[in-house]
Amino acid sequence: MPGFIPFRQVLATSPVAVRPSIVAATHPDWLPFAENHGATAFHHPAWSSVLADAYGYEAGVVALVSSDGRVHAGLPFMDVRSRLTGSRRVALPFTDHSPALCTPGLEVELVNALRDWASVGGPVKVHARLPGEDRHLVCAGVRHLLQLDDAETMRARLSKTPVGRALRKAGKSELTTTIERDLGAVRAYYRLHCLTRRRQGVPVQPWRFFRLLHQRLVAEGLGMVVLARFRGRPVAGAVFLSWNSTLIYKYGASDPAFLELRPNNLVMWQAIEWGSANGCRILDFGKTDTYNVGLRRFKSGWGAQEVPHHHTVLPDGAGPERSGLAMRAASHVIRRSPVVAARAIGELLYGHFA
Repeated sequence: MPGFIPFRQVLATSPVAVRPSIVAATHPDWLPFAENHGATAFHHPAWSSVLADAYGYEAGVVALVSSDGRVHAGLPFMDVRSRLTGSRRVALPFTDHSPALCTPGLEVELVNALRDWASVGGPVKVHARLPGEDRHLVCAGVRHLLQLDDAETMRARLSKTPVGRALRKAGKSELTTTIERDLGAVRAYYRLHCLTRRRQGVPVQPWRFFRLLHQRLVAEGLGMVVLARFRGRPVAGAVFLSWNSTLIYKYGASDPAFLELRPNNLVMWQAIEWGSANGCRILDFGKTDTYNVGLRRFKSGWGAQEVPHHHTVLPDGAGPERSGLAMRAASHVIRRSPVVAARAIGELLYGHFA
């Protein structure tokens, strides 16, 4: 792949003879390997293709490959080149948790290959903890993981909690919820998404990202949109990704004028019921900033386990990213701008914030 500095070839002292390689996410052995080694939708080639085509990144998988072409370990990544925030390799941009996948016994070989690559090719940022690299960890917040049981058991468990009371309140209102996979549902969600991101002072993803997300994941059964409507009007929604027994809460948005009706709780419950009925074992609520106490409380309220979330940054002494400064400057402008301006800022700048 042009622009990449290749790994030096090393014969690993491991159960199989492998060499570090960069392969495409469409490599014929990557998807079956990933599926059998704890992958989520974030490891799926469809997610990589959405990121690459929406933001102009080069995509690949850092892999350990044997002489017969089989993948034995791997980590999807993007080559991010930005005059605004610098160049780096990220595994993966705009992805809450993207751990390396390994055949047991090959963890050291994969980490060594990543370390070698970073030392000659520039910073590598992994949105997960790499084995044996604790000194390179950066605190990124927390994650919430909910073990899914049958819906009735979970409802009974929640009945006397604030979440249970919120669900009963929402159920007595005129709110309705639907699970949808057509482009119209994505558009309805996106309108709420733009309003919410502007209110939060966060850049809005360009529409082309959501269009590709629909085309390559949602429409293909790897995701869904859950919408809550009040008298036919969408007032809350969420985008979930689903593959390999894990349901991921990726995006959520709502109209603040209707929060008293608890539409977000109803949206989440609809997704939980669906996940329980469709073979999902875990609902991953995604990353939350440590200081966001309200959102952490909302996620924990469902009975989810809160766990620390870290990024690994290689090599030694990799400097701080410029994206943080750029994000803070953009946030100041977004909160004071109309939605159309916030969208324009996202169109121009969002890909630089990886």
